[in-house]
Amino acid sequence: MTQQADHFADLMARIDPPLVIVTTAAQGFRAGCVVGFHSQCSISPARYALWISKANFTYRVALLAEHFVMHRLDTRHHDLARLFGGTTADEIDKFVDVAHHPGPSDVPILIDCPDRLVLERVGMWDDGGDHVCFVGQPIAVDFGSAPVDALRVSDATDFSAGHDPADTVPRTG
Repeated sequence: MTQQADHFADLMARIDPPLVIVTTAAQGFRAGCVVGFHSQCSISPARYALWISKANFTYRVALLAEHFVMHRLDTRHHDLARLFGGTTADEIDKFVDVAHHPGPSDVPILIDCPDRLVLERVGMWDDGGDHVCFVGQPIAVDFGSAPVDALRVSDATDFSAGHDPADTVPRTG
């Protein structure tokens, strides 16, 4: 790595963004993954952006999806983060043992994550990097009764991503 890249990585570690789980569904497939790159990106009209790794099964489903659900993770959700961030749907069904119900377009809504944003896709942007930005307009906002501290990137260092970030070619089989 260059010194510039090292400094960039160090600054991003200091920012320590909150983690979320993004779920989606299309053409009979459902998918979900941990996302660390996400943000409100417009006030009027309201818009939210999610960046999904091209290596993820979730990305392949997201390309065809009309809806997404962004689930805010808090410190109680470490096991969910490990499941959705440390495994890949290329190998397991992440939803088998997770309580959920279908949302718009059959997108799985995780019951244990009451803070969530249901988004209808309005755009997508691929700048050639390893993640693609999906932009949605909120169509439903839910939140629990009491906020709990967010689960952050620094809280999830005990597991590795289900895919290597450099792996942009989907596995087959």
